[in-house]
Amino acid sequence: MKLNSNYNLGVLTGGDSLEAASSYTSADNVFDAIGEELYNRYLVEIKDGKWRLLKGCDLTEEDLDLFQFDFQHCGFVNQSQNERISFDAVIPMIHGRPAETGELQGYLESVGMPYTGSGVLASALTMSKEACKNLLSGGLDVSFPSHLLFESCQEVDIDGVEAALGYPAIVKPDAEGSGLGVALVHNSGELETALSSLENLHGKVLLEQYIEGVEITVAAVHDQSGWRILPIAEVERPEHGLSAADQQGIVTYKSRQNANLIIPAKLSKELNRKIQRATASIGNLLELKHYFRADFIMDKNNKIYFLEVNSIPGFGTKSVFTQQLLAGGLKMETLWTRILEGVMQGNS
Repeated sequence: MKLNSNYNLGVLTGGDSLEAASSYTSADNVFDAIGEELYNRYLVEIKDGKWRLLKGCDLTEEDLDLFQFDFQHCGFVNQSQNERISFDAVIPMIHGRPAETGELQGYLESVGMPYTGSGVLASALTMSKEACKNLLSGGLDVSFPSHLLFESCQEVDIDGVEAALGYPAIVKPDAEGSGLGVALVHNSGELETALSSLENLHGKVLLEQYIEGVEITVAAVHDQSGWRILPIAEVERPEHGLSAADQQGIVTYKSRQNANLIIPAKLSKELNRKIQRATASIGNLLELKHYFRADFIMDKNNKIYFLEVNSIPGFGTKSVFTQQLLAGGLKMETLWTRILEGVMQGNS
């Protein structure tokens, strides 16, 4: 099937989370990777429940402002000129809410709009680190760090954390990505300080056993033969894998972008195959689609622990996922052409 200029594609960006900045970066890169000779591209911002055209085809800024979003048909209408932009498919390229939570996909399915990436349930499951761990714990040949889940920062049992997990421990939001709010704490005082910094993020809080070791991240893309696991990356950060942003060891998104990547990771063939099998199983068990990234950590005894899944990995030029695509000899343009052909044909 060959796509042509009669197809209108919307690249969706923005969002309502603290990851919005990275969403714009990913969407711009994806937008550029989709050849304009193949179809009409539109960049669409979703923010505070409002949809807005940012650019597309030969529309000027004045033209863009004339179009209003039509929620019933998932398109844009210029009533003064009696013009309509109807999408044939969209690409949710929003990190965090509402795309990685599954809310956006729920709306798209309700109006019959084809889209790339994982569906409602898979997105919601992967957004919650605790729910994801619980679902996968019986199906993967890897270990899982012990953890505790609390409904909010205020409900964290400070004394109970030391008894159940000990220190050091990792504190993180249950449903945020890009390392937002992640802290390594060594005692109850540091835990209280870290929790204070999380209060503006709201939502559930995950306390996790700290595993000192090598951080491993794995990119996967789906093709006709199943999940293709791209070259595994080892992520080297300062201070034993954590950013030294302050005394609590807060990990920021910037720290990961600036981390040193070793691709392929320095793993034995046996460990490489084990992680590849685990990653493919994750894709199958969660029924993910098209692409995802899984994070692991390997301790000093070469024991592999699962950490989390990202259903919409970063597609910026400096993103880990993008670097793994390049290392695997897969061009961004080729990946998106293949994905979109399948979506247009109604295939996953």
